[in-house]
Amino acid sequence: MASILFVADLEGDRLMKQHILSHSARVAHQRRKAAKDDLLENDTALVPARAIKSKYGPHKFVSNSPGLAKRSSRKVQNIGVIQSILKARRMARLLLVEPAPPLCFPPNAADEAYAGHEYFDFYLHNVVPIGAYTYEPFNISSVFGTDFIQVLADRQVFHPITTLIQGLMDQARNCTASKSSKLLESKGKALSLVRKSLAREDNAVDNLAIMAVAFLAAVESFFGDTAQHAVHRRVLGYMVTAAGGLDSLDYNTSHTVCEFEMAWALQTGYTVIDYEPPTGAHEDTIRHVPYQPPLQPTTEDLPVGFLDLVQAGRISSENLETIEKISRIHRLSANSKQANSAKIDLSSKNRKYSHYWEAFPQLRPSFPSTLTLDEVLQLALLQYCCFTITPSRPCRSLYESSKIKISSHLCSIDDVNVSSLAEYRCIIWVSMIAIYAWHGPSNSLKKPGQLLLDHIKTHYPFKALRWNALEDVVKRFYWTEDLVAFGKYQWELGQDWECV
Repeated sequence: MASILFVADLEGDRLMKQHILSHSARVAHQRRKAAKDDLLENDTALVPARAIKSKYGPHKFVSNSPGLAKRSSRKVQNIGVIQSILKARRMARLLLVEPAPPLCFPPNAADEAYAGHEYFDFYLHNVVPIGAYTYEPFNISSVFGTDFIQVLADRQVFHPITTLIQGLMDQARNCTASKSSKLLESKGKALSLVRKSLAREDNAVDNLAIMAVAFLAAVESFFGDTAQHAVHRRVLGYMVTAAGGLDSLDYNTSHTVCEFEMAWALQTGYTVIDYEPPTGAHEDTIRHVPYQPPLQPTTEDLPVGFLDLVQAGRISSENLETIEKISRIHRLSANSKQANSAKIDLSSKNRKYSHYWEAFPQLRPSFPSTLTLDEVLQLALLQYCCFTITPSRPCRSLYESSKIKISSHLCSIDDVNVSSLAEYRCIIWVSMIAIYAWHGPSNSLKKPGQLLLDHIKTHYPFKALRWNALEDVVKRFYWTEDLVAFGKYQWELGQDWECV
């Protein structure tokens, strides 16, 4: 009989188990299974797994694990959804998986599989849809989509990932990570399993082991343990090299490693992986054309500040496409009916860029420190998305890394040389976005943000402008009430109006 996995934590769990595991339920299940087996005997083609339906769309659970591949080599993986009618906080989802055990959680570990439902639920309903809005505007394949759940089938990967998810859950509950017993217990299991796996004499470096170590490094980074983080990261570099480099790894593993390592490399100034994205992946084409009627269908809904850049031919086609997608998300958010009917792509499908190292070449450690206006604009758009479209910031390391990069670049400029008024206004907007990215509680400004603000007020040509004039410029681009209020407070704080 198929194993039954409960994917909800409800007060009526005991009653649901009795109902599902009752004699009548077992008989009905066996009858359905026999009927399907008879049907499949006459069909030699592979039948795809039936997707699990949720409000975010269909999701399929598969596994590339060698052990599971052998057990799941039948013609059919039948995954269905049984919805409980019991009145509870929300409707339960029960996965019927053939063959047993469930493919989306570790095999032969019923207690772990049952406990995993909480992590799966949080990941699927919080991390995945929020992250999708970060990847979509920049045409990046989401390594943390629904397809990513397949790696949970391996125990050594299951615990590091669920430890990180537990940390996100603790943050959502305003709980200190060090006080969470669940988090510490999950972290201990993760360390134990990975150490045992690496200590085996017959163990070969594979994708799952590399994935586990990558998430262990991410866990230590989450805890703020820099020493242990450096150890795991160094081991990760050795393992990737021993496996033949990133090109020898599978899709999920290589792109997940790049996702983490890109941010760590920018924060520490070095990388443990020898990798350079393919040349020519990033588009540098500039639209040197005037604003004409043929462009109107794609740009008429854009903020006027970006339209000025289009008129001046000083924005890349790639950034223009990103701006169009952000505007589309804003339109969907403003219209509740459209937002409910909009389809969010949650899968890990291939887009133009595989990960952020390809989409943002200016974030690579080897990239020159001097950036063009278009490259700075791209980082500013990323910052805007992180604190508006995705306020929970599932890609926190990327947010912090890009914030450091854009601030360091703006602080290195002593004189702003632009060829048009549109570029001048764009510099003002980018500067306000960079300052707002460093905001703290109660309208406070963190030290890097204060250094940036002081530098702008000292060297930039708009240093003598009153806030009202700057606000008019900011509102020609993307803006929020919080951004304007914070900018006004910080700009007028200690302002010397005699220079006006």
